[in-house]
Amino acid sequence: MAGKWRVAVASIAMGAIALSACSTSASTSTTQHTTAPVKLPALNPTAAIAQINTVFTTVFNGANKDIAAKAGYIQGGSQIVASMTKDLSIMPAGLGAQVTSVTFPSASTCSQESLSSPCAKVNYSLVSNTKGKLTTLETSAGFAVEVAGGRWLMSKQTMCSLLSLASGGAAPAGCG
Repeated sequence: MAGKWRVAVASIAMGAIALSACSTSASTSTTQHTTAPVKLPALNPTAAIAQINTVFTTVFNGANKDIAAKAGYIQGGSQIVASMTKDLSIMPAGLGAQVTSVTFPSASTCSQESLSSPCAKVNYSLVSNTKGKLTTLETSAGFAVEVAGGRWLMSKQTMCSLLSLASGGAAPAGCG
């Protein structure tokens, strides 16, 4: 829901800027001001997929117990670090993640998921490496979002959904 409000506010702000960019003088002549269209950087899928793979494998790396560092890979991670500390600190050292596919939905699909655009749908499996044997534990779907500077992060809603499962369905602190 917050993503929809963010999109609505951004649309209203852009409309106000566009309206203020054009004016008519009080005399009989009319002055038009035009602005160049805003060019958004093109999505580089190869670079994005590499970043998203790093994000998901870092967050789910059971050998890495630095929860504050993991929070840096999650959108709004500082708001949920306490919940992450409680639930992620018990991950076994051999646990990890393997990203199996990344797709880039349309802006309207991102908006329907309450995510900013561009977003990415990420299919990943949790894997366990016990005594050299790799076992797939679960196949899941989550999301990543691109933030300022072209950096990709795991969506807060993806982590909050997982933390909610870990806490028996209750909304974790910071996920409201």
